[in-house]
Amino acid sequence: MKKLLFVLFMALTCGLYAQEKKYELVSIDDWGETLIKYQSYSEEGQLIEDGFYLNAEPHGNWNSYKEDGSIIATMRFHRGNRVELKRWDGEREILVIYRNGKPMEVTYYLAHN
Repeated sequence: MKKLLFVLFMALTCGLYAQEKKYELVSIDDWGETLIKYQSYSEEGQLIEDGFYLNAEPHGNWNSYKEDGSIIATMRFHRGNRVELKRWDGEREILVIYRNGKPMEVTYYLAHN
């Protein structure tokens, strides 16, 4: 029932926020697992963020974008739990590893030129 309500909510709100947010049903498997693609756009129509929901929880890679379209950060989720964050600031890459939803390791890498 929770999955069905989530899908209905996404379908109804999609029309309300068509300019800023987009939800697309990707699949529902034989066990009722629901995969939904999410995209968020700026008022100018540029992609700001994208990712997937699996059974109403973030799942897989979620990307955040700069105005020029390049990826500034990627958060990886597994069934709603944070797993890893990669963030680029132009000079270095920052990698954060999560365990039980809490940051446990932070590593900095210099950018390759």
